[in-house]
Amino acid sequence: MIQIVVLVDMEVQVPNKGVFMGLFDFFNKKNKKEEDNNTLEVSVFAPIEGECVDISNVPDDTFAKKMLGEGVAIIPSKSGEVLSPVDGKIVQLFDTLHAFTIETKEGVDILVHFGMNTVFLKQEGFTKILNEGDEVKAGDAIVSYDLDLIIEKGYNPITAIVVLDSDEYSNVATFTNTKVDKTKEIIRIENK
Repeated sequence: MIQIVVLVDMEVQVPNKGVFMGLFDFFNKKNKKEEDNNTLEVSVFAPIEGECVDISNVPDDTFAKKMLGEGVAIIPSKSGEVLSPVDGKIVQLFDTLHAFTIETKEGVDILVHFGMNTVFLKQEGFTKILNEGDEVKAGDAIVSYDLDLIIEKGYNPITAIVVLDSDEYSNVATFTNTKVDKTKEIIRIENK
């Protein structure tokens, strides 16, 4: 997908940065957290059962090239439920039910994106269990999915699990090349 932005008579001035750097900051969508001396360690668990693989295996450059952040992918092995991979709050649940974001109490945002181009299914094959704004524990079911239907409709079910703004943390370790279920840690985020 190509995105074109047209600016007409627009100038962004940021004190002590000038027009160019101000424009750069204007388009920089990252919301940098303030630096502090707090340490954190967050474990991310598998939201579905299947084979956990390197994120570079996802056939979408947004994920494969880590444009949204570090992560892993899971090739689902059966129909079931997409679970919360962490304790936190559902801050976004897409209307099409193919993706959601959870924010942990530590402020870490985790994106779970089920399948490639499954947005075009417009909820077909997905059933909502929880709602945006709900508090969740790791392992709570958020959405159920029909793997056979999704594959039958021609969609790749590989599921990306991404730590958004992962460059803000001192270490984001991924655990791949293994079969996983909800008890398996797939990502560990640390700030030391």
